[in-house]
Amino acid sequence: MKGKSKIEKLLRAELADTDESRYSISHKTGISEPILCRFVACTRGLSIESAERLLDHFGYRIVKDKGTGK
Repeated sequence: MKGKSKIEKLLRAELADTDESRYSISHKTGISEPILCRFVACTRGLSIESAERLLDHFGYRIVKDKGTGK
């Protein structure tokens, strides 16, 4: 897939906009600080597991829209 996914864009924006330090986020999520830094700098992506941890950390839930039952 070319470009950045919606989830990557969302998580990068959350990490950029938060007042919480990357150290604190790293400690709470179990994702190493260097991985978070490289992700924010767009030099690497995240595993599904790491993305899920960050989504949980920032209070997101994934909900299926009942109207799109494809």
